[in-house]
Amino acid sequence: MDWTRREFVANIGALAISATLPLGRALAQSASGADGRDRVLLCNEDSNTLSVIDPNTNTVAGTINLTSFDEDPRPPFRLVTGGVTPSHASMITKPLYHGAINIHGAAPSPDNKLLACTGRGTSNVYLIDLETMKVIGNTPNPQASNQTNAERITTGVLVGREPHEPTFSRNGKELWVTVRGENRIAVLDTAAAIDESRAGASRAVRQYVDCINGPAQVWFSADGTLAFVISQKASQLEEIHSASRRFKKPCRTAPSFGFRTSWPMRFQPGRWVPNRRRSIPFLWEN
Repeated sequence: MDWTRREFVANIGALAISATLPLGRALAQSASGADGRDRVLLCNEDSNTLSVIDPNTNTVAGTINLTSFDEDPRPPFRLVTGGVTPSHASMITKPLYHGAINIHGAAPSPDNKLLACTGRGTSNVYLIDLETMKVIGNTPNPQASNQTNAERITTGVLVGREPHEPTFSRNGKELWVTVRGENRIAVLDTAAAIDESRAGASRAVRQYVDCINGPAQVWFSADGTLAFVISQKASQLEEIHSASRRFKKPCRTAPSFGFRTSWPMRFQPGRWVPNRRRSIPFLWEN
């Protein structure tokens, strides 16, 4: 089987998605009131792509490529060489590979115009225009043809080792990224991040905020004044003033077993309480 990059991504993505859906439910979402423009985006950590799913039909509507494969027609730069598709480890160690490695967390901006996506292995953040489904900062590929990609992948914004989850502030002007490998949070200016992704002169990271061991994700209170940080290495929750970046108080939670976040919590106005619906790690209530 000799698939091109585009055929490989489309076919494997469709097979992976369909394998998770029960038989006879291909149109299960059509009666749920989903808007015709609604899309679900999944991070495919092994292939370093995002699958764009139409919830009205439960089908893959497109794929966003964050790799640098097939930018050059020569074999060392191709994903499929001689009809052989390499393993994930071989893919990202091919000569001159400069695309994403281990894309992981993704989150939309409050106005649903941007999507931020982290590359754990490449220590960066990519921004995607949700209206066009294009990666912001990609440039025309000088070797573009029917055998190669039309664009070269951007470097995005470098933030530090092992970035885990990005979260936009409530007004969308900032992007907070938990840098799990450095026990701190990278606070990015959204407008500057767009410019830096396009190789502009701006530096998007405005500040680093030291925090608990193994920060997994940040979430904001409804009014945006408080940021809550959870850990994957400690049974602890930290509360930070969004404007001053100063800690308000650490909160101990029940000890957890194994590699996971703190006990599932539910936010109510002014406090965190245990969430007994364990199948949902976090419930956000405005």
